[in-house]
Amino acid sequence: KKEAIFILILIAIVVAIIVMGAVRKNKAKGNNANGNQGENKVNYEVLEDGTKLNKSSKVNEDKTYNGLKFSNIQLTENGDLTSLVADVTNTTSTATSDFTMVDLTFYDESGNSLGSTIGLIKPLAAGETTQLNASLTLDYANAYDLKITEHKTNQ
Repeated sequence: KKEAIFILILIAIVVAIIVMGAVRKNKAKGNNANGNQGENKVNYEVLEDGTKLNKSSKVNEDKTYNGLKFSNIQLTENGDLTSLVADVTNTTSTATSDFTMVDLTFYDESGNSLGSTIGLIKPLAAGETTQLNASLTLDYANAYDLKITEHKTNQ
């Protein structure tokens, strides 16, 4: 009878260790590349060729800066090269006379800046649309938000 109780206690300990291991594994994993919630949310999915495609609604939502509307925003990373592509439309009734430089800053979910780059937009007629292409040599595919602001020159 004592042997049976000892075996049951031993089995219970083994089951408890297995369950604790599974819980720890799931916590460490946090989430997967499809964007499931976890301790650190992943804001991208991995495509067949290994490219990370940002899926954050905050990055991909339309943005406006100084009468320019940024839409169809796509942020991807492959081989430590992050590329941002967006349509830019002049929503004002007047043409822009010069090139427009903007700062594109990426943020995590806590509002911390991950990094930034400069975007250069050609002069646009009223209502005209062009494409913005910007690249960075780091991986920002997991960005949660993107802010577009006036470019500040370092002088």
